[in-house]
Amino acid sequence: MKLSRLFYLLALCLAAGGGFAQNSETSIVDDDVIDQIRKKYFSNSKNFMIVQGDYEMKSGRVIDKDILVVNGNLRIAGTLNGSVVVTNGNIVLEGEGEIIKNAVVIHGKIIVEDAKQVEGSQEEIDWKDLNDDGDARVIAPLAVKPELPELPVIDENQMESIHDNMQSLSEEMRQLAEEMKARQDQFTAGFNNRYKREMQKNRKKDRDENWDENQNWNRDWENENSNDPDEESSGGEDWGDEGDRWNDFSDVDFADEIQTFQRKYKTNYFTFDYNRVDGAYLGLKIEKNHKIYRNKPFNLYGELGYAFSRGKFNYQLGLDKFWGRAFRFEAGGEFHDLTGTQDSWLVGHYENAMNALLFKNDYRDYYRLRGYGFHASQNLNPYLKLTAGYNSDEYFSLPNEVRWGLFLPKKDFRVNPAVDEGTMVTVSGAAEFNNLSEYHWKRKITKRRGWKIEARGEKGLDKLNSDFQFARYTVQAARYQPLSRWENLDVRLMIGAATGDVPVQKLFYLGGISTLRGHNFKEFSGNQMALANVEYRVSSGRFSDDRIFLLDPFSLILFMDAGYTWNNKIYSYRDAAKGVNLNDMETDLGVGFGDESDFFRIDVAKNISVKNSSYKVNFRINYAF
Repeated sequence: MKLSRLFYLLALCLAAGGGFAQNSETSIVDDDVIDQIRKKYFSNSKNFMIVQGDYEMKSGRVIDKDILVVNGNLRIAGTLNGSVVVTNGNIVLEGEGEIIKNAVVIHGKIIVEDAKQVEGSQEEIDWKDLNDDGDARVIAPLAVKPELPELPVIDENQMESIHDNMQSLSEEMRQLAEEMKARQDQFTAGFNNRYKREMQKNRKKDRDENWDENQNWNRDWENENSNDPDEESSGGEDWGDEGDRWNDFSDVDFADEIQTFQRKYKTNYFTFDYNRVDGAYLGLKIEKNHKIYRNKPFNLYGELGYAFSRGKFNYQLGLDKFWGRAFRFEAGGEFHDLTGTQDSWLVGHYENAMNALLFKNDYRDYYRLRGYGFHASQNLNPYLKLTAGYNSDEYFSLPNEVRWGLFLPKKDFRVNPAVDEGTMVTVSGAAEFNNLSEYHWKRKITKRRGWKIEARGEKGLDKLNSDFQFARYTVQAARYQPLSRWENLDVRLMIGAATGDVPVQKLFYLGGISTLRGHNFKEFSGNQMALANVEYRVSSGRFSDDRIFLLDPFSLILFMDAGYTWNNKIYSYRDAAKGVNLNDMETDLGVGFGDESDFFRIDVAKNISVKNSSYKVNFRINYAF
């Protein structure tokens, strides 16, 4: 009754002024209506958002979603990479505003102000036409802002009549407003509850699908190849448009445009290697962090391959069990008979195989490793992980078995050194903090940012019939800091100490690739070690406007290495610093040249601690650290 009288009054006002405006029926948009709209216009949408009330997209912003605006106006000055439906409101395109797909207005208008046309279809319909596709009014591809009608001229008598009617209905309008507000509050509460339920359901679904892909949950402390650069891939972020966004990184609008890529592990089921003890090695392999048993609380991994030059099979079989998600606990074990190495941190698996196959540069030392082990780990947060392990292994020396390489036929492989043979029973512990991310600008310039801190300890157990009684500790901290879109500063510090009767394969070695790059490979050895590496990387884009840098799109890397190893009889950790003399530190300077993503690089380094030292050249397909 109240609504009918109100509409009657409005009709009187228009009739009194000699004008008439057609008014479509307004509908309350509840959950059922939203579901109806979603089924009709967004049935195939994979990325969908609902907005209540007015919403505005600023110039330069890009949204890759389909949008439903409920009871409000939508102003677009950026780019909407999807379709949009607006209820009880208007779509207004301003400036460079653009809609890539379709635009639909229910009880409203589509208004374009000197903007690009909507690439898809445009429809203006009333609520009664929502279920009838044939009655929708399809408008021209490019609409213009409609002109407002002239205001009617009302004389004094008509104004008095309207005033009397308005006073008589003022109380009823107030009551009607209160009722409408109550209904709106009820709808808002229901809408918010529905939105929260949907978000919780989506978050749970994402956790179920992606929990095993997180870059910190899947770190492998026990596998000796866990530091293999070839087997790592980091998450990253997209630096957005071409403008210099670096100084505006903390701004909310810029943060919305950053795209984050989670770490994803892939299993190829095939492994290949070429080195001076196995020769060609072919086999089948399931990585420890594979995705075969996705969303399963266990992980089966292993390897079976054949070393042609040694004429021997290698094998590995392991099983891990998981509990929890946000604070995941893992326990597992394995047994194996493999060609092992302590040098995975120096050079990646496939990078070393390529150097050995092409140039006879084998940067790893090998031994046969046969035994078993158990481990347990606990994630304390997304970045911090603690691990404990127990291993019982037999060590055997391996001789050189091959001499062939694709190039340099007269060159010989470096002799694979003998190890201290015997049974080694150890307990180990490790802690790792890692919030390292990668940033990609236009999929071209790659930069790393964050911390990577590791502390490891290992101790031989004479009580369990171990042939070796020793303890070995290492601490490593690396910082990767972008200085601008074009520049990055990477710093790594590493120290190590070993006590007791240390087997030769557990000593520290420095020199050559990834350590002191101006020295010979493994030129220094000892039971104590200190190493520092600094790299300043500048992209060719920094100089592209000057037209003097001819290496675009490549990077220039300036680096410095400093470090040394020494021997000292250590009885406790308090003795670790004995024998340290800063004058003994060896220092290298060098320059590198490579592509923006460090897919390949050439390093030229020189030892500046000794006069007239020769230059050392290394070819890399990975980061030095």
